[in-house]
Amino acid sequence: MRLETICGLYRAAETAAVSFGHDRRGAITPFLLAIFLGLVLITGLGIDLARHESARAALQDALDRGVLSAAQSTDNPVITVRSFVEERQITGDTGFARVDVKATDTRDGRYRVAARAEDEVDTIFARMLGIDRVPVVVEAVASEARPKLELALALDISSSMGGDAGLAPLRAATAEFSEEMLRAAGGRETTITLVPFAGSVNPGYKMFRALGGFQAHEISFCLDLPSGDFSRFGLPAARDYAQVPAFMAWPRAGRIRLGDAGTGWCPGNPEYDYLDPISGQAMGYLVGLRSGREKVMTKGAVIAPHASDMEVIERRLAAMRQHHGTSPQEGLKWALAMLDPATRPMLEAQKAILGDRPGRPLPLDRPNGAKVVVMVTDGRISEAVRPDWDIDGRRSLLDKGPHLLDRMVIRNARGYLLEQCRIAAEQGIDLYIVGVSLPGRAISTYRHCLGDHADSRLLLTDRQGLSSAYRYIRRRLTDLRLER
Repeated sequence: MRLETICGLYRAAETAAVSFGHDRRGAITPFLLAIFLGLVLITGLGIDLARHESARAALQDALDRGVLSAAQSTDNPVITVRSFVEERQITGDTGFARVDVKATDTRDGRYRVAARAEDEVDTIFARMLGIDRVPVVVEAVASEARPKLELALALDISSSMGGDAGLAPLRAATAEFSEEMLRAAGGRETTITLVPFAGSVNPGYKMFRALGGFQAHEISFCLDLPSGDFSRFGLPAARDYAQVPAFMAWPRAGRIRLGDAGTGWCPGNPEYDYLDPISGQAMGYLVGLRSGREKVMTKGAVIAPHASDMEVIERRLAAMRQHHGTSPQEGLKWALAMLDPATRPMLEAQKAILGDRPGRPLPLDRPNGAKVVVMVTDGRISEAVRPDWDIDGRRSLLDKGPHLLDRMVIRNARGYLLEQCRIAAEQGIDLYIVGVSLPGRAISTYRHCLGDHADSRLLLTDRQGLSSAYRYIRRRLTDLRLER
């Protein structure tokens, strides 16, 4: 009986086991549970990976911006890069990243900043696999060309250039550009020459006399250049020049701000300018105190050769006043002359160089060097008029009329300008022209001037866009780039 009972129980258990093995009811539950757990794990790992990528992208962006900033700055590159990295938003609570920075000067004249940053991101779901933190490692390299630049800025200070705002936009944009270029030089050999021009260019008394100028008055010292000087590279070479008279060809426009209003065809010297005590308007030059006019102390616009000190540049920019006439051919002529190595003996003899860079201008073919002229003008080339009386230092001409004699028609002035453009290209001097609200005919003239480079070096803007135009030129000259 017991044996039969045991055998029955065994058969029953065997039957139940076989039946359970063939029973498919409820089999999907463990399968779904396994899939669900797998999906949770994969989703969690995806979240961890997304957080890691977000942290990596933020760190990479901060490091890229840091090396770009360091490459164009004279500040300590380590401090500059770390400041960008520390300001980023960090995913996780691991604190600041570890940053290694290396700055080097390359043989081709570039300043190279390489950086590596390491951080860690806390995990959420990967902890189940024993991974508490995931490392984040990024690298970035930026470089900027730092050639030995000699920049000459030919600045139009004519009455039409200023407009309602006077010369304030030109001064501000030029100062910003100059500061950026000197800072980008990193203490190297970059210099900036300012060549303000209106109807003429004032090289200053010493250079006026050294070049053979005959002095008829003491108000300004512009040489009356003949046509032959515009077909040559370098300083005026005739050795015998008349002085541009101190006169005004047209009445002073009422829209010109008084604080920016100089007088005369030639930009005046710092100690001379006159105001009518009744109207308060700048009326014209007179030698000596005559006709009840009051002599006032102002500042003039004289060539500033090879400055490397920002304070000097700012003082010279602040000294500029608007004057009569627009002669870009003269501005370009003198700007190119200030980059001619043959000008060096005269500048050294007169101790005219305003910076601490000796031996300027340097040779045209020196390695890792560049000479660049940037001309800013509204392009309205005016006829170069002169009074038809002999200047005796005692007369002032206030109105255009039968007393004026045209000495250079606009057609000839354009020809002289184009000849200077040809000389610049021939000498390997890069020329950029910033056209401020240029009329259509002037655009055609300047495109002809720049030839194949017109699309990249003729920048058309208005007075408010001068800073943007200068920034474009700066990028072209320094070639700042992110290498990786």
